[in-house]
Amino acid sequence: MVSSVGEAAISGVSLVDMINQLIITLFGALATGGAVVTSQHLGAKRREEAAHSAGQLVTLSAILGVGVAAFCLITRTAQLRLFFGTITDDVMQACLTYFTITALSFPFLALYNAGAAIFRSTGNSAVSMKVSVIVNAINFCGNALCVFVLKMAAPALYNARNGKDLSLIHISEPTRLRRISYAVFCLKKKKKKKTMHDPATRKQ
Repeated sequence: MVSSVGEAAISGVSLVDMINQLIITLFGALATGGAVVTSQHLGAKRREEAAHSAGQLVTLSAILGVGVAAFCLITRTAQLRLFFGTITDDVMQACLTYFTITALSFPFLALYNAGAAIFRSTGNSAVSMKVSVIVNAINFCGNALCVFVLKMAAPALYNARNGKDLSLIHISEPTRLRRISYAVFCLKKKKKKKTMHDPATRKQ
């Protein structure tokens, strides 16, 4: 779908996704480490400690996600110049547009990884799979709607430079919404499960 915007957009998305994959790996490593601690507590039948470690994992993931997002937004131009050297102006503009939008979703992506890891540690991996299917469908349908139905990538709607920028925004916005949906679904499921297993709540 990005190809409908132009060669510069394809190059920009490809370059930025290299950085995004590194950041996703970082979030995944944190979530996996936290889930291991939670699993150890669950295996030892220490449910309160498990709940406490899970809460710490979510908190640390949120802090790390906000920190990484802020760092990337502030240094995005310097990072692109450092990693990819001299690139053409149109490719740089596409990189900045896509990097800015995806960086805003880093806190939510970190929260999703934490939530998914916690569910896997409790033996409920079906939740993260269902959420992944739903939000990837949202991402695909959102991209298709913006590009093919609403014709937001049509060059005639904008001038040469702003048209590419806005079209890339319309394509990458569903990606950011997908990551936000990841976090919302997982946190809602986690909160619902905690309420169901809370003795005080069941007595009421």
